[in-house]
Amino acid sequence: MPAEQRTNRLNGRWDSDWHLRIGRRRSDYLAELDRIADDPKLSAMIDVGRLRGALEQFPEHTSVKRQEFFPIEFAVPRGLLTARFVNYVTQRNIV
Repeated sequence: MPAEQRTNRLNGRWDSDWHLRIGRRRSDYLAELDRIADDPKLSAMIDVGRLRGALEQFPEHTSVKRQEFFPIEFAVPRGLLTARFVNYVTQRNIV
C-alpha cells in the first residue's frame, strides 16, 4: 500500500467489513452467549442479554448510526473475548 494512502488519517476504516464478519458468525456467537449465560461467574461479569439483543437486532445492511452499530461492532466481540480470556486464565473450557 502506498505511504500516502497508508498514512492518510482523514478518512477510511480499518474494520469496514465488520458487518460481513460478524454476520457470518452470528449464530456461533449466539450459541457462545448461551453458554456464557449458563455459567454463573461469566454471566455475572458480562451483560449477556444486551449482547444477545444486539445480535438479534442485527441490521440487514451496514448501519452508519452509532447507536445501531456500536453494540454489535464493539461490545459483542469484546464481551466474547472477555469470556474467552477468563476461561483461559481460570483454565476452564466452557466457551
